[in-house]
Amino acid sequence: MNLKEALTKRGLNPLLEPSTNQLFVTDEKTTMLFRLYPGDTRLQVLTYFNFQVPKDRFEAVLAHLNRLNFEVDLPGFGLDENNGLAYHRLMLLEPTDKQMDVYLDALPKLSAWAIEEIKLTAWDLAKT
Repeated sequence: MNLKEALTKRGLNPLLEPSTNQLFVTDEKTTMLFRLYPGDTRLQVLTYFNFQVPKDRFEAVLAHLNRLNFEVDLPGFGLDENNGLAYHRLMLLEPTDKQMDVYLDALPKLSAWAIEEIKLTAWDLAKT
């Protein structure tokens, strides 16, 4: 699979991060990192949500992300505690174009839903 070609074909503009040799695509809500592991067929897609979770809300957000992982058919939510960024991680063992299409088609709705859920936990519950 030529990853850059597949992403470009979908209308995305992947850029190369030279220090990690990963492709990335960013917009106002998310930053997606794509990593093909050398020597095999595994593909990791790591989607960071472009807002920072306040440190004093980490525990509540982590608990909520755990619940989200049980609710969805595509679990993989987590929190990068070093940077305060929530993310969704997907690992495909032998990615096909069809799998990429399904995931990239679902990602905007999955991200929008997750962002609202996480923000609810991080900010709205802090007021109660």
